[in-house]
Amino acid sequence: MVDFFVQGGGFMWPILIALLFGLAVVGERAYSLVNSSSDTNKFFDDVKTIYDDSGKDKAIEFCESTPVPVASIFLAGL
Repeated sequence: MVDFFVQGGGFMWPILIALLFGLAVVGERAYSLVNSSSDTNKFFDDVKTIYDDSGKDKAIEFCESTPVPVASIFLAGL
C-alpha cells in the first residue's frame, strides 16, 4: 500500500491531507450528534410540568437554558 502511495508522486500528499481532514470532520460531527441527543419524552414532560406549575415564562427560560435541538422547537412553539 505504501508502494502505491510512493508511486503516486507528489500529488498523493494533498490527497492524504484531505483524507485526514475529512476523517476529522466526520469524527467531530459524530461526537456532536451523540452529545446533542437527549430523551425527548423526558424533556416534553419537564416542559409540561414547568408550564403547568410556573407558567409560560419559566418554560421559555427552561427551553433557552437547555442545549438540545428539540428545545429550540419548543421555544418557537411557546
